[in-house]
Amino acid sequence: MKLSLLVRGLSVSALALAVACSSGSHDATAPADPSVDQTAPQADGPLPPEAAYDNTPSTDVDRTIQISAAELALSPDLVRAPHGGIHPSCLHELGDGDVVDTDGSIKSADGHVQTFAPCAFPVHKVHADAPVAPENGVQPPTDNGWTEDANWTSPVPVQRFSAQFHVPAAPSVYTNQLIYMFPAIEDVAGTSIVQPVLQYGNNGAWGGNYWTIASWLGGGQWGGHYYYSAARRVTTGEVISGAMYDTRQCHPAGCQWAVSMHNSKNTANLTVYAIAGISWRWVFGGAIEVYGINSCRKYPATYDNFFSFAITDYAGHRHTPTWRPSINVHTCGERITSNSSIVNLYY
Repeated sequence: MKLSLLVRGLSVSALALAVACSSGSHDATAPADPSVDQTAPQADGPLPPEAAYDNTPSTDVDRTIQISAAELALSPDLVRAPHGGIHPSCLHELGDGDVVDTDGSIKSADGHVQTFAPCAFPVHKVHADAPVAPENGVQPPTDNGWTEDANWTSPVPVQRFSAQFHVPAAPSVYTNQLIYMFPAIEDVAGTSIVQPVLQYGNNGAWGGNYWTIASWLGGGQWGGHYYYSAARRVTTGEVISGAMYDTRQCHPAGCQWAVSMHNSKNTANLTVYAIAGISWRWVFGGAIEVYGINSCRKYPATYDNFFSFAITDYAGHRHTPTWRPSINVHTCGERITSNSSIVNLYY
């Protein structure tokens, strides 16, 4: 896996930060009204033809899956997050207008500041990492250890990444398993992550036998802490729109980043904000992470796809990704097909 709950840097010089943020204000306060932020996901238009909802069953056999020793060894005190097992003291819900600073503290819109010591507990992954080949002159440390993902390393820092994906059918069998699906961006050292997340099951903070969405961010950039928005229930067949972007509001420690998402039945965005002084180049077009799945029928009952990718750098240039698959579980026909426009996850 990668980073933790809610779910898988490099230092940036002062000069690089100044250039990247030169067009923004120097106010670290979140925008008062995120709904007017034109870089956030907007109301959805027609989908591209290749993104039609696929209701093909995800598996026609029920195989037994061996849960990894690392997952079985997870302490019950840890929260099962999108990026791994996280200690509850290192996990925080953000309210409207809250902004996370680089020391992990939370500044609220009313000026109140919550401070935290660096997280004393490491993130625990439940699937083994695999080597990742260099790309665009960068050598990521390993993959995320997520169940499967499609990733690409940008040749330059990313200023904005957005994507859409469907809510698949619920698992045909539910025994309190936990499923996360998301696009994401990380620094190439794999220390920090921003991600709009679709969840099935209960992670210890919310959820159950239904789908929810919430925006997440966390990792070493913020003292090893992880943060998430309020959650919202969604239904099978809906389209989820998510965006991760530099708002270009900067101060000496870095620029303010946002993770924002909504569903097709409710286009009000769920958004979290944080100051980040690192560059983001490791892009994930689609990923799935799971806990407690010991049968193929406990996966979502239909496949899922990610599409409508938009990757922009600080010069305003659009980039076309070449997605490479990473699969860490091989029991239920897990596989990935992709081109620059779509990522299909099969399980």
